Amino acid sequence: MSSFRYTGPPDGEAALAGIRDWLDLFLTATRRVTADPAALQTNLATLELEWRATLKPSKGSAAERLLPELIGHPVITGEDVMQLTGASRSAAFAAMESYVDAGILQPVGNQQRSRLYEAPKVFAVLTNYERASATESGDTRQEQPNRPVPYRQNHS
Repeated sequence: MSSFRYTGPPDGEAALAGIRDWLDLFLTATRRVTADPAALQTNLATLELEWRATLKPSKGSAAERLLPELIGHPVITGEDVMQLTGASRSAAFAAMESYVDAGILQPVGNQQRSRLYEAPKVFAVLTNYERASATESGDTRQEQPNRPVPYRQNHS
């Protein structure tokens, strides 16, 4: 804000130019604060549609019931799937296995009991959103972030 500080007559050309510059910055930020979350929502909805097309779950199955939950729960266990979908233990684990086979989920770590699974593409979308919000242009490939951001993930 100090770059917009001005001492002089309030109706002078420099004052008016400063006001125009400040309004331009403010309006650009306002557009971004509404457009960026909308783009995030679109990207996450598109991801869910891609998963649905890849997975082709049976109507009413645990795999189908898990799809809308996975965006909000990108790291899950079998117990989580049971709780989120209301599925039996065997149906929950079958759903997770189908997600792993489809490349939607991947196991985290080596433990067998209470194994965690993650949906890396959710994290990729969120990382890209976080990185974009750290620049004026929204593209960290063209502009250096103005604050620390997560590393870009190289998931397919």
